[in-house]
Amino acid sequence: MKRKTSNRLKRQKATYKDIIANKIFDDYFYNGDLDKTIASIKKYKPVLEKFLFCLKNHDNLHGRHWKRLYKRRGYNFKTDDRRGWETYGYESKETVEDTLRYISDRFSSEFRIQWMIDLTNAKL
Repeated sequence: MKRKTSNRLKRQKATYKDIIANKIFDDYFYNGDLDKTIASIKKYKPVLEKFLFCLKNHDNLHGRHWKRLYKRRGYNFKTDDRRGWETYGYESKETVEDTLRYISDRFSSEFRIQWMIDLTNAKL
């Protein structure tokens, strides 16, 4: 991959991450209302899906060398395809609020973004 393409993809990923942090989690902490937070997650669902795509496909942008090295050592690179109900679940509103509070500063992983995408369809 060319350096220009790599830098463009890094900037896109950083932009998506900033949108998620500033629009979804700031709304949650300032309002504290779960319904408004779910509405903002629905509003920014395309951004979440694009960020998830970046995490799955472009996470190691300078990656071919590292992937070859790790493959020789026996490590496997697999994407984390677990659904939301498999990771944190959606038992009640209190557990969803606790999970949102927990992942607010560490949401840059595939299963946490997938949990947020699946939250829009969960029955609470």
